[in-house]
Amino acid sequence: MKKMILVAHGNGGEGTFSIPKVKTITPAGKSLSFADAIKYMNSSNPYPEYSSTSFYEFGKLSDLDCKALFSKVPSGKGIVPTGKCRGNDPTLPIFCLRGEDITVVQLEAYINKHQYTSVVLLACRS
Repeated sequence: MKKMILVAHGNGGEGTFSIPKVKTITPAGKSLSFADAIKYMNSSNPYPEYSSTSFYEFGKLSDLDCKALFSKVPSGKGIVPTGKCRGNDPTLPIFCLRGEDITVVQLEAYINKHQYTSVVLLACRS
């Protein structure tokens, strides 16, 4: 199974829906703080996962966001690797969204193109 963790800003609205192969660690309608995202990324402990979300588009992380979340600024545009792995497990690489916002449709296309079987989305609000 090819897995990834994706960190981005979550932008949403009313209602909930599912994105195939994507789970979050917060219930629909709830935001994830940077502190909670960092705690998740550093841990190897299981967390509850939810298949419904209220986010339909995802915003890029700024340099300041990346420094706060990863202690460095990954280069590139789009979905880029941070060089970190959840709980130091190499099978759980962490990526972030940089330089551009994306929609649910674009996220699904990326997941399918790169043949990910599971994505945990950390849709943060700073």
